[in-house]
Amino acid sequence: MKKILILLLTALLLLGLTACGEDGSETTGSTPEATKPHTHDYTGEVTTAATCDKEGVKTFTCACGDSYTEKIDATGEHTWGNWKTETEALIGRDGTQTRTCSACAAAESRRTTEGALQNSFGEYGIERLMEHWPVENGWAQEVPLQEEAIRGFMLLHFVSAQYNGPDRTDEEFTISFDAVVEFLSPYFYITESIKAEMKQDYRYDAATDRFNLNYPGSGLNMDVRGYVHNGGNRYTVYYYTETPYFDYPSYWKVEIEFLLPEGQPNKYLSIIRIPELPENITK
Repeated sequence: MKKILILLLTALLLLGLTACGEDGSETTGSTPEATKPHTHDYTGEVTTAATCDKEGVKTFTCACGDSYTEKIDATGEHTWGNWKTETEALIGRDGTQTRTCSACAAAESRRTTEGALQNSFGEYGIERLMEHWPVENGWAQEVPLQEEAIRGFMLLHFVSAQYNGPDRTDEEFTISFDAVVEFLSPYFYITESIKAEMKQDYRYDAATDRFNLNYPGSGLNMDVRGYVHNGGNRYTVYYYTETPYFDYPSYWKVEIEFLLPEGQPNKYLSIIRIPELPENITK
């Protein structure tokens, strides 16, 4: 009988152990949450950007801290900067421009005609000549149509506006006659009549053979409109100008020796005010 009771108690004990956990909850057919397998959920982020010639890196990270990387192929596309002028374009001569890649320093060049008209004929010389006209009773007088406008007084204005040589230390300065001719000669043909006219100017002191000059100011807006090639390095260039001295637009026909391609400044032969631009100009 004792043996039967012991067997019954043992069976009941085993049944209780299989029905409940230590805390009394049922465990048959279920698994605790902590023992479930983890599934990674990765978020990708570019950690090193690819460039034209270098691979990039993309890193994938899970909330649990696990991560891995993948390479990003090089783009093969340069990141070009702006075009920079190396050599200015001139009439009859292309200019050159270069640009570089900011990622790999690769460079490329191109030929260009951009700005050739202005680069060739838009020098400061012509502007300075037209800034000032004969003055009478304090009022500037217009240059008559069809009249050549290179005059001694205009050349002296050009000197006063542009000269920065050893004779000059201030806006008001004196300069010798020979220095004036030397300074003007690269830009204009200085004839004997022009020399004589300059010596008639009120700013000339015959006793010292010097001019008393001062900076004349500015106020002219010039625009090159076109040209006609006369053969060789001779050109007729046409300008448009607005000036505070006239209440109407002015057009100018300017004969030029085009010397910039030879490394010299253009030389002005004549400047004539005309009523309108001709139709047969190259723009």
